[in-house]
Amino acid sequence: MFSKSEEATHMTSSEGSHTVIGTTVHIEGTLKSDEDIEIAGSLNGTLTTSKNISIHSGAKVEGDVHAHDVLISGQVTGDITAAGTATLTKTARVTGDVVAGNIAIEHGAQLKGQMTTQSAQ
Repeated sequence: MFSKSEEATHMTSSEGSHTVIGTTVHIEGTLKSDEDIEIAGSLNGTLTTSKNISIHSGAKVEGDVHAHDVLISGQVTGDITAAGTATLTKTARVTGDVVAGNIAIEHGAQLKGQMTTQSAQ
């Protein structure tokens, strides 16, 4: 499914395991995990984990994002749902609604959509 240069990398750190989607990787479809996910490439589909998601500057996600905490530095076209905190850094470009327990937005981030804070249920 992945060529050697476009491999999804599975890493284990002292904080637990996480999956890194590299800058040259493009995924079409749904990505589900029970570990942290870092996106540096692109995904066209839904992204779901019970842990945390980090979308790097230069990365692109076209689809909904669901996680405990979400850190957006890249581009997301779709709704973001975070049970904990959704953070949009100054390089974030989001087109869609953000629903989270807490929302943090740095100066320079762009959001075209609604923001809603709500308690985890």
